[in-house]
Amino acid sequence: MKKSVRAVAAFAGLILACGLAMTGCSGLLGVDSEKGDSSKASASLNSRATYVGSSGISGTPSGSGSGSGFVSAKGWLNSAYVIWTASGSSFTVTCDGTAVDSLLTRKIGNQWRVDIPGLKAGSHTIKITGSATITATVNVVNQDRSGFAFYGSTVPGAYNADGTLKSGAVVLNINNSTKDSVKLDVTTDSKGNKTSCTGLQPILDAFKKGYDNRPLCIRLIGRVTDPSVLTSGDLMITGSGSSKHLTNGITVEGIGSDATAYGWGIRIKNADFIEISNIGFMMVDSGEGDNVSLQQDCKNVWVHNCDMFYGAPGGDKDQAKGDGALDCKKSTYVTFSYNHFWDSGKCNLLGLSEGSTSGLYITYHHNWYDHSDSRHPRVRYYSAHVYNNYYDGCAKYGAGACLGSSIFMESNYFRNTKKPMMISMQGTDLYAGTTTKSNDNATFSKEAGGMIKAYGNQMTGNYFFVPYGGSAYHGGSSTTDFDAYVVTNKSSTVPSSVKSASGGNTYNNFDTSSIMYSYTADSATDAVKKVTTYAGRVEGGDFKYTFSSSADTSYDIDETLKSKLQSYTGATTAQNSASTTTPSTGTSDTSGSGSSSSSGSSSGSGSSSGSGSSSGSGSSSGSGSSSGSGSSSGSGTSSGSTTSASFDASSLSTGTISADKTVGSFTILANSSKTVSVKSSSVTVSGKTYKNALDLKGGADGVKATYRAVKFTASKGAVITVIANANSARTLQITNGSKVVSSGDVGSTAKAYTYTADADGTYYVYSKSSAMNVYAITVSGTSSSSGSSSSSGSSTSTFSTIIFNADNLSHGTFTANTNSGSFTVYATSAKTVSTPYSAVTVNGTTFKQKLALGGGGSYNTYRAVGFQAEKGCTVTVYAAGAAGRYLGLVKSGGSVESKKEVSSSAAVYTFTTGSAGWYNIMSTGSGIDIYYIKVSK
Repeated sequence: MKKSVRAVAAFAGLILACGLAMTGCSGLLGVDSEKGDSSKASASLNSRATYVGSSGISGTPSGSGSGSGFVSAKGWLNSAYVIWTASGSSFTVTCDGTAVDSLLTRKIGNQWRVDIPGLKAGSHTIKITGSATITATVNVVNQDRSGFAFYGSTVPGAYNADGTLKSGAVVLNINNSTKDSVKLDVTTDSKGNKTSCTGLQPILDAFKKGYDNRPLCIRLIGRVTDPSVLTSGDLMITGSGSSKHLTNGITVEGIGSDATAYGWGIRIKNADFIEISNIGFMMVDSGEGDNVSLQQDCKNVWVHNCDMFYGAPGGDKDQAKGDGALDCKKSTYVTFSYNHFWDSGKCNLLGLSEGSTSGLYITYHHNWYDHSDSRHPRVRYYSAHVYNNYYDGCAKYGAGACLGSSIFMESNYFRNTKKPMMISMQGTDLYAGTTTKSNDNATFSKEAGGMIKAYGNQMTGNYFFVPYGGSAYHGGSSTTDFDAYVVTNKSSTVPSSVKSASGGNTYNNFDTSSIMYSYTADSATDAVKKVTTYAGRVEGGDFKYTFSSSADTSYDIDETLKSKLQSYTGATTAQNSASTTTPSTGTSDTSGSGSSSSSGSSSGSGSSSGSGSSSGSGSSSGSGSSSGSGSSSGSGTSSGSTTSASFDASSLSTGTISADKTVGSFTILANSSKTVSVKSSSVTVSGKTYKNALDLKGGADGVKATYRAVKFTASKGAVITVIANANSARTLQITNGSKVVSSGDVGSTAKAYTYTADADGTYYVYSKSSAMNVYAITVSGTSSSSGSSSSSGSSTSTFSTIIFNADNLSHGTFTANTNSGSFTVYATSAKTVSTPYSAVTVNGTTFKQKLALGGGGSYNTYRAVGFQAEKGCTVTVYAAGAAGRYLGLVKSGGSVESKKEVSSSAAVYTFTTGSAGWYNIMSTGSGIDIYYIKVSK
């Protein structure tokens, strides 16, 4: 199969003149320019659109440890591990003082290992106790979150951009023993009712309904064979239809170096914000036949650090290695990065029957195409950024452009890749390394061509490649039969006069447009080092294999590799026998070193970091972030942000309360004629589920209530948070015994309503009119006690920026309230809102669609976008509307706090919140279009 390679010395002067780099032999000496300055265009190309994430992998993972049986420890990409030897089988592990689920500790061979995901970059302390006592310190680095998947200020999956779990995330730990017995209660209707689900696919099927907005993190541990329930052999992640996408954010990740999906793949459809990572896919035999497949209508999907092995043979002769590895069809804003493809037959099919070259964007970077044959990727229609990939002995071809696609090939390294780049029906595709041009040589089903722009690539060994205007094939023209348009400056555009020979298609120059994201490309040679270090599972995974040199030119199946895969039984030999801890599904993200212990309850949102230790009892609630170092101990006088009281109706028995009832620091006010009932009513707010509610009927007697109210005390500056909803529109009031200090509209969706106490005193919560459900009340603020205390360090509290982007919503019409991250879009069946396509660019950010808010909205009812904010927050809105229309900021229970007249062209409008609480952005008259909202402080 190895072709003879021709050297054409006559073109050496042209090569040297153009500064082109090559080693080894080439079919033609017009080779890609590989030494361009990647920094030249950074100012003009980067920071065009709004993206969230980190560009590149910076820093070095490291670790050290000590103790009886210690073997090794290391930080990795937002994760870490420790390995030790011990005779026992029961171990307790903490990371920075927080317990680690016991299922994450298992025995591999004769060593024990714990892997800890969800860690911020930086130093972490891990402690293991049991028959061995180990202390390890590791340094963790961030994942490379570059690429189109992060378009629209989103981070796909259940993790934040810093690598910690998102607020309210649910974690499911799955091994081969628990895959069919894992249980989760999932909200499955608009009334908040829950369905108890057993098994991985049934849980995902329940999320498909779209009523449970909690981020979901599924962690695979060890070798997991087919669950009993799959969809044609695949785990299916899907929304209920093209107009109702799954949007809660799902991560399916492997734990450590040996997580393996053995015999099954993952299919994604009608789903947004999905992450698949750190999984080895072996011998997939599903109906679809792919390891991972994006089938249709997916958005913001990130597949990374996976090992892609052979699948079961398909029915066609080109499916001996399986049908495919990682395909994408009819989806957009996708990133495939740091994956390791092991002799795959057909790697990355991109595009099927989209029929349009508009709005389809994908990134492939730092993937290791290890002796795989073809489709790296094969592209129809899409705009594809393909950079820093390692093409390592690819026998058929590298990347191929068809049907009007535009591919930017940047700083990739090709070693013994026969045809590095091809455009359908021209150049190498038709010459195929011969001296004769023939349509019989066509690789891509004789489809019309696309266009490739190339910069900074390096090619070594045996290959065929012709740049535009370079040295041509025999009797051909290098402006017709070329493989790519090579540039020496990445900011250069491809002229519209450069067209594909078949179809006359041009390059759309997406890489120099406002859609492009900020990133930092490595040189081609540096990319090889990074790819071979980080691609695939943690430290390359547990499966090791070295290809022979003959594999560079053969695309036959490697029978030795296949045999090893067929006999693979997994690395895990025993499980930790310690009690499994309950995964955290709270709303706080914590990192740092030290330890903490407490009794009571905790809820809130935010993040904290620091070093030191603390102990105490009580409960906490709040939002924000804090940092500091130091320690505190003892009982005594202390001040700071704490929770001084917390009430949860879940602690009460259902029934009727006919007299005043004290519950901790709270008193439920009732009498025999004005009773309060406790009823079963399950809702989830900010990741916390409440099982019961107080039914506070209306009629509380004035501002100093004596019945159908909840009474408590609060200090000045304390934040009073009430979780409530109602079957119909109601008004929640808080009074201080002499006047109403807060009043808010309550609807059918349970939410948190907050008020900051302006003075020390007694407060009352009740419904102004008819029945209302109150699930919980917390009072957080400054507290004090007698005694002494010492502390050192500092603490700051900040509002975490939240962002709404209309592109993150499903395309279509909304007839009911819909959550999008920290925001709620209000709609009813009679007062709908829609998301029509409307491509505009505002402040350098391009939006694909808008949220069309018809006029006539009212607070918390319909045609508005709601969110929680602190006092003094800046609310930035990108909006448009006809002349004479006004964009309004409305406070809970109040009138329009501020409004601005909008123009017919999309523009930026800013507001400042006057106090803490729930706010709406809406039209104060006729309809307005919303593209983006940012709330920051």
